[in-house]
Amino acid sequence: MGTLRRTTVQWPGFSGLWLHGSVSGLAIAVFFALLVNLASLCSFIWTEFASPGVQVLLWSMTGLCFAAATTYSFISSRGQASLREDARDLFLRAQSEYLSGKWTETEALLTQIVRRQPHDVEAILFLATVHRHTGQFDRARQQLKRLSKIARSTDWSMEIAQEWRLLRRDDAVGELSERQAPSDRAA
Repeated sequence: MGTLRRTTVQWPGFSGLWLHGSVSGLAIAVFFALLVNLASLCSFIWTEFASPGVQVLLWSMTGLCFAAATTYSFISSRGQASLREDARDLFLRAQSEYLSGKWTETEALLTQIVRRQPHDVEAILFLATVHRHTGQFDRARQQLKRLSKIARSTDWSMEIAQEWRLLRRDDAVGELSERQAPSDRAA
């Protein structure tokens, strides 16, 4: 587990918030912060407002919340790592099938990845390329439009732009050959 992941796991909810943009992670992190602040205020500043029993209860709740949320974050991050490894293996198989010219198998593998990880920019871009190669221009366009809604896709903006150019070129060539085919038959 990387340093960033280890660090984010130490504050309940922060891992989900920071690494995945999770709203539930935000809620857990805010709840935990409020609980720590309330326990601190009652124990160190406004000691006359909370009896020692209430202070113990607040700190116990804080500790329990910390233990439960940290355990959940740790288990969740390990599960995500396992998903990423599976997706990576599928991606490597898809590359191998692609290089062998097995478009149907490549498409099936990439579709599996995208179903499991809907924000996998590399797999979506690769799937758009396969759709373009197989003449499924509408499906290729659909995948490229999908990429525009994913924040991480900006890292791949040059490749996405190139894929759009190739798609327009191939689509135009396809339309041209369809238009020429009837005239060729008439001649």
